[in-house]
Amino acid sequence: MRPARLFLLAVLAMLRPVPAHADRGETYALLSVEPGVAGFSDPSLGRASSTQFRSELGLVGYYGLTNALHVGAAVRYATSSGLSFSPSAAGLPGGPTYPGTLVATDQAFSASALALYRFDSGYHLAPVLAGEVGYTTQSLHDVALVPQGTSYGIPLSSRTDSAPFARVSALVEWRFANRWVSIAGVAVMRTGLQSAPWQCTFPIMVGMIW
Repeated sequence: MRPARLFLLAVLAMLRPVPAHADRGETYALLSVEPGVAGFSDPSLGRASSTQFRSELGLVGYYGLTNALHVGAAVRYATSSGLSFSPSAAGLPGGPTYPGTLVATDQAFSASALALYRFDSGYHLAPVLAGEVGYTTQSLHDVALVPQGTSYGIPLSSRTDSAPFARVSALVEWRFANRWVSIAGVAVMRTGLQSAPWQCTFPIMVGMIW
């Protein structure tokens, strides 16, 4: 049999209708990797803004209350380096203020409660909608101001803020062997942090079911 025909048969086998899954009472544990972008505001003046690449790593767990509705929790760590805000201004306590470019590195931890609704399509692939509410703590470190016309940086104090957040996700789930699951899609997050008010990521999750 030709390789192309074998490949087609394999795809059709994965997508063939299957009996309804007994999601009720099942527990899911997944590892999540989420590349994306986030919006940042100048923590010094709050006037300049920047959109930067942000990567996120997380652990997600949830339990099936019914065959469609699931509840659980998630913890995540996010980081973004090379933040740059211009024009900005800062200075040492008791000293003059210098205009220039503010640079920093961002780290954030978050924990949330989540609810997922899985639309049972009768196939291995099924759409999923998810919503989360939680709390996030963001730390800006390696903060420095590069004054205009110079190449050196004035070190500044790190800054840590915490705030609640809400997140919604549109996902696609692929369940196979009734033991393994992979999920991918898009997620949008809105926070109460002035320095990092929003984030858009593309979660890729793999995990086990038992």
